[in-house]
Amino acid sequence: MTSKIRIKIGQIEVEYEGSEEFTKQELLGLIQTMSDLCKTAIPTPLPTAISPTPTLATAASPQPLVGQISVGNIAAKIKCKKGPDLVLAAAASLALVKNKDCFTRQEILEEMKAATGYYKTTYMSNLTVYLNGLIKSAKLLERPSGEYALHANARSELESQLAS
Repeated sequence: MTSKIRIKIGQIEVEYEGSEEFTKQELLGLIQTMSDLCKTAIPTPLPTAISPTPTLATAASPQPLVGQISVGNIAAKIKCKKGPDLVLAAAASLALVKNKDCFTRQEILEEMKAATGYYKTTYMSNLTVYLNGLIKSAKLLERPSGEYALHANARSELESQLAS
């Protein structure tokens, strides 16, 4: 049986189609290597005369929302009602507004607290449960370094919700 995966961390992207055995045995190592490369890579700006070729992810996604929307407004737009919703709003703020590919648990918590109209102190003690639930539902990815990132599908869904 073959499997197909596509992983993008920062500016590093890998697409693989092949045996499911490789995916099961080598995927974690590949992600760790990509994460390490992402941390040490120095981004090189593209020449102004050449525009990047759009990939599936960039062609469908709108421009970053840098400075345009607060985490509270994101929570309102995604109709935040529970703790996991606020975690997702915080992750969206970090990824889409602050343009971070990976973020720590503490950064997520600080973003949640910034949404004063939605944050409850009980959310802090339940954060592990919320994060694990979002990982299991494929909305968040957990990096080997203990950082988190938005899953590509969740990112696209949030971008379209926020664009409307």
